[in-house]
Amino acid sequence: MTQTYYDRKYDSKTPFRTLQMFLNVTWQRTVGIMLLNIIKAAPLWVAPLYLEFVLGAARVPEEYPPHAILWASIAYVVIMLQNVITHTWYAVITSKFIRSMERRLRDALVRRLQQLSLAFYSNSESGRLQAKILRDVEDVSTLGRIYYDSLIASFIGITFTIVICICKDPWMLLAFAILVPAGVFLRRLFRSKMRAYNKAFRMEMETMASQTAEMVDMVPVTRAHGVEEHELGKMDERLQDVYDKGVRIDKLNAKFHAGAWITMEMGKFAILVIGLYFARGGHITPERIALYYSLYQIISMQMGNIMRMIPQLSRGMEGIRSIGEVLESPDIEYNNGKERVNTIVGDITFDNVHFSYDGKDIAAIQGFNLDIKRGECVAFVGESGAGKSTLMNLCIGFWRTQQGRIMIDGKDVNDLDMRSVRRHVAVVPQHTILFSASLRDNICYGLSDVPEEQVWAAIDNANLRSVVAEMPEGLDTRIGENGVKLSGGQRQRVAIARAMIRDPKLIILDEATSALDVISEREVQEAIERLVAGRTTFIVAHRLSTIRHANRVVVMKNGKCIELGTQDELMEREGEFYELRRLQA
Repeated sequence: MTQTYYDRKYDSKTPFRTLQMFLNVTWQRTVGIMLLNIIKAAPLWVAPLYLEFVLGAARVPEEYPPHAILWASIAYVVIMLQNVITHTWYAVITSKFIRSMERRLRDALVRRLQQLSLAFYSNSESGRLQAKILRDVEDVSTLGRIYYDSLIASFIGITFTIVICICKDPWMLLAFAILVPAGVFLRRLFRSKMRAYNKAFRMEMETMASQTAEMVDMVPVTRAHGVEEHELGKMDERLQDVYDKGVRIDKLNAKFHAGAWITMEMGKFAILVIGLYFARGGHITPERIALYYSLYQIISMQMGNIMRMIPQLSRGMEGIRSIGEVLESPDIEYNNGKERVNTIVGDITFDNVHFSYDGKDIAAIQGFNLDIKRGECVAFVGESGAGKSTLMNLCIGFWRTQQGRIMIDGKDVNDLDMRSVRRHVAVVPQHTILFSASLRDNICYGLSDVPEEQVWAAIDNANLRSVVAEMPEGLDTRIGENGVKLSGGQRQRVAIARAMIRDPKLIILDEATSALDVISEREVQEAIERLVAGRTTFIVAHRLSTIRHANRVVVMKNGKCIELGTQDELMEREGEFYELRRLQA
């Protein structure tokens, strides 16, 4: 999976440039949008001139013949009516631009989420990531609408007003010029607080999204222990935090809007007072006062729009910075340009492997060495935290070794495109992850056009035929979110069928039967025996009853291999494995 142009060029430090990139802004498109905006907004620009014309015709009718009034009025009506067509056209065009931007943003996000390493996910919560895809993209979309619907229109409106003033009376520019520094001053006054408050609110919303997702997952545990009130209390605290930070932003925005409004209104007052002074002195006519006031209305409206947009701009810019936490994350699993493999044989070598998790002083894996031949079944046992699962994740490239090498068929995994390698690997974890779809979809996940006989062969090998027979719609029965309609043993057998149908060469069984009852364990164990036959297999286990078919056993402690051999050899040594077996006897 390659990076797109958009996530390669994403830069949260220059959010406006990034917005333009995702909007695919070109000079041709910008010119076209501006021309269409000028045409659709023509009634707004023409209204002050028509007002001046009407007042002049009323004051000195002899200077305005009837036919001139008629044609001027018809022209004004035509200019107003064309807005229906041009505004609709403009709205459709800009909507396509913005919806395309949303799609590109979300596409870039989901692509990057597929590329990020497990190191990123170990420090991220799913609720926060969902908020970035949904809420933050929506904020950036709002920013895009502001760009097209307000910023461009305001720029054109201000430009038009300046041109009219230059043509009519350049001195009036002095009155309008006070708006610009006033707007700049207000923005500078509130900018830092707006950014800080929006970031705090965004972080609080992400935390709430994460906590809500966790609360939903914990409902069975919460109900079982009768601690609903405790869970509600935690959510009430979070909701109160969101409320407090939301109110704080609203107060700040209210102050900003009030400052913007009083600035505009004081400008209107100044125009009327100055106009009255010059009209009483005979320097300008009443209709010229109306023209200036109308022009000021336009420019103040556009400046007011810009100033009212600033809170939304700040929120949209924060959305861009938030999305950058994903699109700019360096924790990427790089596979591009590396050797792709069409198949693997199953020879695995661990050569002096070292690995430490970020922020941990003690290494998870220390100087681990092991040669495994194709078709061999090796069990990894030891207390929790010994490094067994970490070693499995290193083997399939979820993590990268910091020292030493892991070889698959004599090739360093760091030189291989691990996506192609994993197509020949099956992992059956302790907690099977299923999705809300049909049983068939879960078994055939990621595959297309699988022959029916291949599906049923996998079902039979996984001891699932009786389960399918009990389903109301057979293989097409939906099994609910995370397979909630299945028992633990049934979910494990679905995972085994999912592995079987891919015909893997390397199998990793990570505590695959530890959470099952005796009967379910026997059914799953029978399915596992069929799965591992003739394939290189790693079994991570606490319960030693699940490793009876292992050719060798690796006993791990503190990230090291402290014992290695067959089960009979290890029992004869009466060491760590002997003690484990004795405790489980």
